[in-house]
Amino acid sequence: RPGGRLRIAAKNAEGQHLAARCSVEDSNGRKLPAWFSLRGPVGGFIASTGRLNAGGPNNVDPVLVPGRYAVRLSLDGYLDRVVEATVGLGKTAEVEATLERR
Repeated sequence: RPGGRLRIAAKNAEGQHLAARCSVEDSNGRKLPAWFSLRGPVGGFIASTGRLNAGGPNNVDPVLVPGRYAVRLSLDGYLDRVVEATVGLGKTAEVEATLERR
């Protein structure tokens, strides 16, 4: 199906990537079935559901229908964060969120 991509990174105040819990919701607040992946250090892919990989920005799969999305991030010891993203047809929307310590 035609759509766009979403790439998500969660970091701490020092700029280190975090393995935060993550969910993506559509504009109606419906949680989407999604998995998060990034290219591994030896060329393969690392993928997971429900949590970002701490190795860098994660791609969201599958491709998303163009529109507005809410990215929900949480991690023990940090304040929860919700970030809005707009995905365009054939485009990659980048979301980078800094999580604040409790």
